[in-house]
Amino acid sequence: MPKITSRLHVPVLSIVAALCLLPAQAAARPHAPNGCGTTSTAWVPELHFTPACNRHDLCYSTPGVVRRDCDRRFLYDMRAICDARPDRIPCRLLADLYYTAVRVLGRWAFEIDQRQAYV
Repeated sequence: MPKITSRLHVPVLSIVAALCLLPAQAAARPHAPNGCGTTSTAWVPELHFTPACNRHDLCYSTPGVVRRDCDRRFLYDMRAICDARPDRIPCRLLADLYYTAVRVLGRWAFEIDQRQAYV
């Protein structure tokens, strides 16, 4: 296969790539975080995880993000909160429970947030 040696090759590819990404970037609008739970699960207690929940909300509404990465970061953030508390062990058990709930039940929330990120 012949090698392309044009000096325009790299700039043209950069412009094409930028134009392909532009609509997604321009349309991306992360929603405001709402703490733990969703609008339909307001019964989920905030406890001491509100900062982790808010960060998780923002992660879910970031266009193109991998859900598992958001969920793992959520667990990491909750455990960091727990490590600074005197009730570390019970707190970590709750963090694991919240993480499990998000992994089992959070797919629909993720899919909605991803769709809304491009609206």
